[in-house]
Amino acid sequence: MRYFLMYQFLFLVLVAPMSLLGQGDSVNTRLLKEVGAQWPRDRKGKMTRAVMISMFNYHAALVRKDRRALSLTTSKELQYQHSNGWIETQEEQFRNMETGYLVYHRFQEDSVVVDIKHNKLATVRFKATIDVSLQGKRNTYHLYVEEDWRRQSGNSNHWLIFARRATKLTP
Repeated sequence: MRYFLMYQFLFLVLVAPMSLLGQGDSVNTRLLKEVGAQWPRDRKGKMTRAVMISMFNYHAALVRKDRRALSLTTSKELQYQHSNGWIETQEEQFRNMETGYLVYHRFQEDSVVVDIKHNKLATVRFKATIDVSLQGKRNTYHLYVEEDWRRQSGNSNHWLIFARRATKLTP
């Protein structure tokens, strides 16, 4: 049942928005309405849903090269650690995206687990397959990723990524 809900959620987040574009309603609002009935109504369940939506929006923004969406989902204190140990700040991430130094072609998450630490902090762990070009050289990485998210004060559904760590998965 858990995997069914996860796949249904992923479909609604990744595929459904394409059919909703141009229909005059916020994609996130429509997705929340469609998915809402299948998620727990308790506070922790609502926070888990909000963190997952923020995470998927962030990863999609990396692929779309959407600076506005990235600025809405990243903290100014972002420390984005790659599997080789390189750490990008928010400013560096924007610059690398704009110059084409780092280009995300595909970002696929699997086995996502959200751990709500308390009502303002969450850690998301997942396996990822990331198709990316660094300085024009394209490669696909299979990673174990851990992201730390902080709820923006005053807005219970707006979460910002402030830290990320990744390690390569062994085949």
